[in-house]
Amino acid sequence: IKVLVPKGAKAQALIEAVAESTGIDIHRLVITQIMRGYVYKIFDDEASLEYLNNFSKIVAHEVEEGKAFSHMERPSYMYGRSPTPQYESPNAAVTCLFRVQHEETYNYYVSTRTRTISTLFGAPLLLNHPKETNPKALYEAVAHAISTMVTDASGVPQQLIFAKHIKIYVSKDMYASQSKVDQHPVDRNDDKAIDQGMHAKLTLVVEFEDEVLDILKRHSNTSESGGGSLKLPGIPLQSMSSDDDKKDDKKAEDDDSEEEEEETSSENAMKIEECFDLFETPETLSVEDSWYCNKCKDHVQATKQMELWSTPDVLVLHLKRFSYSRWSRDKLETAVSFPLDNFDMSRFTKGPEVTKGDSIYDCVAVSNHMGSLGGGHYTASARGADNKWYTNNLFVYPYIILYVLISIRDSIKNRLLLLKSHMRD
Repeated sequence: IKVLVPKGAKAQALIEAVAESTGIDIHRLVITQIMRGYVYKIFDDEASLEYLNNFSKIVAHEVEEGKAFSHMERPSYMYGRSPTPQYESPNAAVTCLFRVQHEETYNYYVSTRTRTISTLFGAPLLLNHPKETNPKALYEAVAHAISTMVTDASGVPQQLIFAKHIKIYVSKDMYASQSKVDQHPVDRNDDKAIDQGMHAKLTLVVEFEDEVLDILKRHSNTSESGGGSLKLPGIPLQSMSSDDDKKDDKKAEDDDSEEEEEETSSENAMKIEECFDLFETPETLSVEDSWYCNKCKDHVQATKQMELWSTPDVLVLHLKRFSYSRWSRDKLETAVSFPLDNFDMSRFTKGPEVTKGDSIYDCVAVSNHMGSLGGGHYTASARGADNKWYTNNLFVYPYIILYVLISIRDSIKNRLLLLKSHMRD
């Protein structure tokens, strides 16, 4: 989903925006920041959004009792946070991380050794579970929660697949470090009550057995041949494949890498029209940018809005590629797609004399920036009078886009053709 929050706002604004967009009760929402497969941060109402950037992966979870997770806030000075008070509840906050293990062979001096590599993947699963429970009930609750995430191509849940084919391990920390994860899985048949109940928070590591992998692969192959498919949100199938499968997938990807790259760029890129919509969206100023109102004699969080009255013959679009705040600076790596021909700007202009068709542009030049905030390179691509692009790079991360009205461009082309004709004579 896509939501808008004021710059410099607290996490409460993000939670409210997500609740409004999804229709989920705000008390059942938990907003997390995911990093390398584990929950790096859980946002409560007063958490700062200052340090979120273009690479931050934010996930919204629907649970029964959202406040049970708030005390899992990771104290950090950079976020301006202090530990959140303990929340008393009969239910525990359970976080499930997904792990895959594989054997890796490496050379050690003159010998060859093998080691087991553990990798977290996908988006973690959050759920509430009673503290007074037993291993069997906990296993069944986790298995059911995962199974309800699995749907066929029509979105119908497939709830029986994971009933007996997952392994669950208890982790002593929230990052599932290999030394902190129990060596033995939870006994799915142990119905003896846990002594003194579970802790208020619990991190579990989930592994999929071969039966589940076979089912997912089989349904994936059926989908490619025109049948149904299984979808597991946040858990990519390739992350659970064997080494041989990955080699085959890599070879297949290499055969049509250029075509796939173009499709991915086009599919995931933000459209230039969306940039204009965001540009014109009213923005509520942050507390730090409060505006003094002469009428009420006080500093208030005013709302500002920018709109285009008219457009020039030559239109230069400067995309905001660098983000600044009081605490950090970042390079914005959002991919942006834009039309090269017949870009109609009439719907973005508010002037009374603007009519549809009067503001149609062709792109004649693009400047790209490759690199980071600390350094990089600028490349330029230009379109000649012969309509050919010179030094044409893949326009995925444009920095400056130059448009010219079609009527002006046609006039310039005609003058150049006439000049060439005279030169030949």
